[in-house]
Amino acid sequence: MGPKAFGQKTRQKIILDPKRSIRLVFEGERMTGERTITLAPLKGDETKVEVVWNLEPEGVPGFVEGIMRGQIDKATEEALRKVGEAAEGLP
Repeated sequence: MGPKAFGQKTRQKIILDPKRSIRLVFEGERMTGERTITLAPLKGDETKVEVVWNLEPEGVPGFVEGIMRGQIDKATEEALRKVGEAAEGLP
């Protein structure tokens, strides 16, 4: 039998606003909140990418929260890499 958290469910909803933002909403038993990636055009062909996340783990020990936040950071970096590749026309 594993930790209680393994049996918990979290739903993720992705809201796309093409060429403007990607919003990921978390709703569940152990985590609620959202992460938003916003694109803002700058001069020429440059674009500013801003990432804001507000996630609240619920009922998890502090050390687990740190692990969760590390995984969220990793997922955010991966999402930014993919956005950059798509913007540059890379496969």
